[in-house]
Amino acid sequence: MDACNCDRGCPCQFNAKPTHGYCDVVSGIHIIDGSYGNDIKLDGFNMALIGSWPGAVHEGRGKAGY
Repeated sequence: MDACNCDRGCPCQFNAKPTHGYCDVVSGIHIIDGSYGNDIKLDGFNMALIGSWPGAVHEGRGKAGY
């Protein structure tokens, strides 16, 4: 699940410019069933991302942290 400061349908998902010229986002991820390789189980793993880009996400130059 994620949310950004753009209008509904996030233009960056379609390689368009952000609604307000920049992008601020928060995202939450929950892995129900998964693994990394054969040895590391990721079942039930949760993580969050907070990020900010001065333009469109696909143009880069942003900062984000998990």
